[in-house]
Amino acid sequence: MKRLIFLVLSFFFVLVVNSCDTSTNGSISTTVNISGLNSYSNKYGQFALANLSTGYVVAATKMTKISSNGVFNSVLYDENESNWFGTGEYGIIFAVSSTNPGSDVLYAGIINSFSVTSDIINLNLSDFTVVNLNNNTFTKEGDVMVFYSESKGSSGGYSHQTTDYISGSGSMKVMVRAVTANCNEEFGIEYGNSGPGSLKMVNFYITLDGEYCIYWFDGSNSSSSYSWKKSSAINKTINSWNELRIDYSTTSKTFSFYINGKKVLDQNFTNIGEGYISYYTSLRYSSISEENPYRLEFKTTSPKVYPK
Repeated sequence: MKRLIFLVLSFFFVLVVNSCDTSTNGSISTTVNISGLNSYSNKYGQFALANLSTGYVVAATKMTKISSNGVFNSVLYDENESNWFGTGEYGIIFAVSSTNPGSDVLYAGIINSFSVTSDIINLNLSDFTVVNLNNNTFTKEGDVMVFYSESKGSSGGYSHQTTDYISGSGSMKVMVRAVTANCNEEFGIEYGNSGPGSLKMVNFYITLDGEYCIYWFDGSNSSSSYSWKKSSAINKTINSWNELRIDYSTTSKTFSFYINGKKVLDQNFTNIGEGYISYYTSLRYSSISEENPYRLEFKTTSPKVYPK
């Protein structure tokens, strides 16, 4: 299931962050009916099937409004004809957003195995919060965006791009805390433009060991090494907030980096200018299980509050 977990991440990143409809091919005969979503009435859902043998998404619905009775009804569209067999064992990927196209995740995740035996898929998710649908995903909970995991995927790292587009000058301020964590796990923020052919990013990470790393690649230049430095400014206590701040000018491409108000770097970049904030965590070192889950919380306080 490791490959499927990685693809879940990729699917939600396209669906929610880039706000685009992933269903581009022809519709197929299978219809999805999901009931028991009363707490998400009038929100928007999207559903996909992934082949368990290959891990690839083979069919997905368009984003569809959940009815006032908590019912999601939509037609599956073919994503990859060569992998669609019509019947068999699949993984279910499901996401709920407050907007269409989706710009946030209210709930997201997978059911590892589901049997497709007919042209109509009927699911009752009355116990939606009991079924573990949010493993290895970023999920909005109140005023924070939570990353939660009970098992490690295969990608080594997970990110969630926020709606904060940065231009001009000001301060990016992101609060992050590890509710449960292995001290070696790195987490923090990324900033820049990661579109196809234009990977221009700076990464600003910390660990609960009291180390930080600032690493960048701007299309022609990069920092000399992925090196870590100690900082007494880092709050190393579980369940306590750290503020990562970047003062920026996208015109002059000058940036200053702070941890809890203490400056750690001034840097001018050749090509990094306007871009987006993303939340990030690695998932390499922790001993993660249902009994020992991994949970991080993020929230942006400037230039605008995210998530609301």
